[in-house]
Amino acid sequence: MKDERVSTPGQISMTYFTFYHGQHSRELCRDFWRDPHAMVAARGRGGHLYRQHHFDLDRVDVWPRIDGLSHDMPKDWMPDGCDELVMDDPTLMTPEEAGMFMGDEHNFLRRGLIYASPKGQYFWHRTDNSPLTIDGKMSGQRIYVFLRRRDGVSQSDFTDFVQNQLIAAIIERDDILEAKSYLFAPYDEKAWPSLGLAHNHPAELQYHGSIQLGGESGLAIAKMFQSEAFQSTLARQGEIFEAVFSVGVESSYKMVEKGKPTLAGLRGYTCARIISQIGAVNHTEDPVLSNVVTIPGA
Repeated sequence: MKDERVSTPGQISMTYFTFYHGQHSRELCRDFWRDPHAMVAARGRGGHLYRQHHFDLDRVDVWPRIDGLSHDMPKDWMPDGCDELVMDDPTLMTPEEAGMFMGDEHNFLRRGLIYASPKGQYFWHRTDNSPLTIDGKMSGQRIYVFLRRRDGVSQSDFTDFVQNQLIAAIIERDDILEAKSYLFAPYDEKAWPSLGLAHNHPAELQYHGSIQLGGESGLAIAKMFQSEAFQSTLARQGEIFEAVFSVGVESSYKMVEKGKPTLAGLRGYTCARIISQIGAVNHTEDPVLSNVVTIPGA
């Protein structure tokens, strides 16, 4: 399997950690995010990629424990999931669009934490090239890892270790389908000020980067952790990181791919899944799509 470290074409990438509010069940908030909200967000101009990662809060602390590191994220600060966004041209999003997106979030969120990664600070190290299914749901088993740099460690040492040494150990195995690293700019709670949501993130709890990785199965990820290559990084992880938090991903969805909304982004995942299951390929074609995603007479 060929690996090539590639920075996505976007000028900036944003990781938006989402926290459901308690006014509705977790399942209802998840469904609203995945369907009605995604159909609004997928239509934003200037977007190159939009994926949703829904976390499995019954599978936390899945990264191997290392002496001297914090692995237990405070319960109130574990997100329910995250949006992954890459913008080809952020200036194309109008204030009216941004206001519409932000104005929808109070329906299912109590808190939102947005972290930006400038161009050159996020890389695909291995890309899952599996064909995209009609419903946009991604295959395999995934985990999400939050990284906090240890005081006294330089940004350059942190960057070199994450993007080169650690990732190299992770992708040594061919059954690791995807690996992506993000380095975060300093957190700014005013960067995405959705009304009705909390955006504060205390400095001692903030992150400096993250890793997304996917395997053919949970066993593939477990074997990677046990590999000689990964085990050889443990001591260095203890020197570079102050905290490594991790959580399993229940499901991931592509809502925008290469600048175009997927069927799930246009019609919602639930509708796209039904179309996929019944094999109604005519619903993926322009005559049907233009009829159902526009307002007659508008």
